[in-house]
Formats: sequence, structure tokens, C-alpha cells
Amino acid sequence: MHVSTLTPVRRRILVASLLPLCFWAVPAHADFHLASMDELLRQDPYSDIDPLSSESSGGSVYGGIGLDVIDGDTWISVSLRPELSFGNLGLGLYIPLRFSTSNGEIRDQDWDTTADYLAVFRYVRWAHKGDPFYVRVGVQDNATIGHGSIMRHYANTLDEDNRKAGFVLDLNQGAWGIESIYSNFARAEIMGGRAYYRPFYNTAPIPVLRTFAIGATVVSDVDPNPYASGDAAVVYGFDLDLPILRRSTFDLTLYYDHARIRDYGSGNIVGATDVIRFPLQSLSLTTRLERRFLNDEFVAPYFGHFYERDRATRLDEMDGLESESGWFGEAMLNILNTFYVQASYEWKDDDPDGWLHAETGLPTLIPSIQLTASYDRYHINEFQDVSDLDDDSHLRCEAKYRLNSMFWLVGSFHRTWMLADEAEWATPGIPEYEPTDRTAVRIELAIPLSIE
Repeated sequence: MHVSTLTPVRRRILVASLLPLCFWAVPAHADFHLASMDELLRQDPYSDIDPLSSESSGGSVYGGIGLDVIDGDTWISVSLRPELSFGNLGLGLYIPLRFSTSNGEIRDQDWDTTADYLAVFRYVRWAHKGDPFYVRVGVQDNATIGHGSIMRHYANTLDEDNRKAGFVLDLNQGAWGIESIYSNFARAEIMGGRAYYRPFYNTAPIPVLRTFAIGATVVSDVDPNPYASGDAAVVYGFDLDLPILRRSTFDLTLYYDHARIRDYGSGNIVGATDVIRFPLQSLSLTTRLERRFLNDEFVAPYFGHFYERDRATRLDEMDGLESESGWFGEAMLNILNTFYVQASYEWKDDDPDGWLHAETGLPTLIPSIQLTASYDRYHINEFQDVSDLDDDSHLRCEAKYRLNSMFWLVGSFHRTWMLADEAEWATPGIPEYEPTDRTAVRIELAIPLSIE
């Protein structure tokens, strides 16, 4: 049965099953920040769930040598990737060196921009999202602001030949807070954030009102097309966030978002999200369900996972775009911190065009084996489209096999995009990206560190 053949009623029943409503009569736990739920998944694909990483002082030093096949060309790859942790401070570096198998020269595309050198510092992190103070400088793999109606799963890493380094900065001060992003230190591009206020944080007679929040968001891409002049893309809105239940085993939050694209249309989103925690941190389940009422010339989110590929033309695509209301559902499952899976799907009422995001990881479930994968697919019109790896797909997968206490055999595949030659652009001044497959096999050295 195809997804597109489901009746609206059956679709709603299917998504509603993602939202279990369970209640336990136990005391409420400490203050909770909605944005922290996305941290159930790893922000950084190398460190956050790696069994060699440590919350205490220490970390790991990774190094590898092997072969990379990029767009049909073969390179000898030598890389160094230390991951260090000093309490709340985390540091990740990435130094890739690729040498041509034909002439021995280093691959120019890895080191031809200022951003490439800045991206050596893959990230510098203090604390974690949802903490009173959180900052992460470096690449942004999975940036979400607020409930994700304006920015969700944004990544500045799609084009690995034009690596970008920026920062996110969050403050959660109880009665108020901010979330912010700056995508590229090398040139002004995406910048903005969300500020929220909890008016009853210190005065609420009813506990449920204590964390009720009113938020406002503004995010702008000040130069969507660096190869031509044009207006900035500005998306802004406000939101309401109402936690209904706060328990040690269950959280339930209702929210409302209104967003608008400057000089274009607007949309309204009503949603609910919950977190279920089982005893001894054995299992956690997060689900989200949204009803989206999107007017003409508006999309949600505007800054999504594929934004870097479409940024030069995305604002122009709003012209004449008809309203498309629909649904969005998501579920995230974490078992004993040894296995996690996350999946989300978006579809519209009168159009089968859907979007799928999924990722999973088996970092320690199978002895001596680690598996991670993530997959995005846009424009799903029927069920078999899910498996098509085409221009609307993004796939990253990696498998590691432990050879001994320090060495791993690693194989990986990554479908990404790189900027096409200017002569291949269909419209002068409008950059185009072409899908590129990267396959790698290497021997990796992993040395755990402990700093007293």
C-alpha cells in the first residue's frame, strides 16, 4: 500500500499512534527545556554517542589512513580527528589530507577557502543544549530553533568542499532564555535566533503555568546568492509553549507557532510533543505531532536540511506557491544509550509530496561493531520513492569493526552535494549543486585519553 493512497482519516490515525498519552502519579522533576529534546540525538556524528567519549576529563584521539573515492576519483586519505573533553568543555578537530593516487598531489578542494581552515576546529562546545549556558562553535550538523517551524535540522555541511564554521549560543535562565545561530564565520549568511519569556515562572499559583513560555524568532539569510545581488531572506514569528505535565517518567507539551516570510506568506502550526522515560534510563521515547496550516507563498521550515543546496533560488520559489496544509509526525527512541532510532515524516492534505528523515545508531549493541546511518528524502510521491537515491536524497552511513584494542576497520558512504562548475549552471548567476557520492575504506586508530 502506497503512502499516497491512505485516506486522510487513516493518515491521522497512523500519526496519532506516535503520540502515546501515559500518566504516572509521581512528583514532578526539575525544570525542562523543550529544545533539549533534540539532544536525544547526536549533534556531532563522531563524538556524542561514541563509547570512547567521556563526560569527564579525557576523550579520544582518532587517526586514519585509507582510500576515498570521490566522484570517481581515488585518493589516499590520511586524517587526524581528536575528541577531547574537560568537564563541560568539549573539543573536536578534523584535519583531512587526501593525496591523488595518480600524481601524489594534495586535493585542492579541501584547502582552497578560508572556511576550510576554520573548519579544522570541527567544534568547540561548552555544556549541552538545554543547560543554563550552551555554546557550540564549528560546523552545525543538525541545528533546530524553537519547535523547528522556521529552522529544523539545518546543516551547513552538505558541501564538504566548502566547509563552514559558525556557532550556536543558548541561554536558559529559567524565566527567560535565547537560542541563536550564526552559520558561517567566513562571510555573513544565516544569522538569527529565538528569545522566550516565562511570565509566570516565579509567581504561578499553578505549577503547570511555571514554564509556560512566549517566544519570538527572527532568522535571516542576508546573502542567499553570493554570485548575484538580491534581497535577504527574512523569516520571523512568535510561539506559545505550554507544558501540561512534568513528571520523572513523562513530559507532555503543547505549542503554537506563527511564522511569516517577509514580503511573502505565513503559516500556523499547532503541535504536541511528549517524552516517556523508563526506570534506570533503560529507554526513552520522544514523539511529536503537528498540524500545519500553511498559507500561500510559505513553507515550514524555511531553513531545513537541504537549505544550503537550494538557498540561491529558495526565496524565488515562494512566488505563486499555493497553500499546502498538512501533518508532521516524529518519533525518537533511545535504548540504554546503546541503540537509538529516529524517524519523521511530513505530508500535505491534497498532495502526496512528502519528506522523510531517519537516522539510527548501534554504537555498542553488538560487540566490536559500530553502525550509524542517516537518511533524508524529499518529494516522496509513492512508497517506492523512499528508496530512490537521487537528487532529493542525502545518505550517510558508516560501519566500524574493532580489529584490536586500538585499531578499527571502517567503511563509509556519503551522498552529498558539491558546487557545480559555473559553465554547467542552467541560469547565469544562479549556482547549482550536483550530487556526489563519497566512498571510503580505512584503518582507524582510536586511543582513549584520561586526564587527571
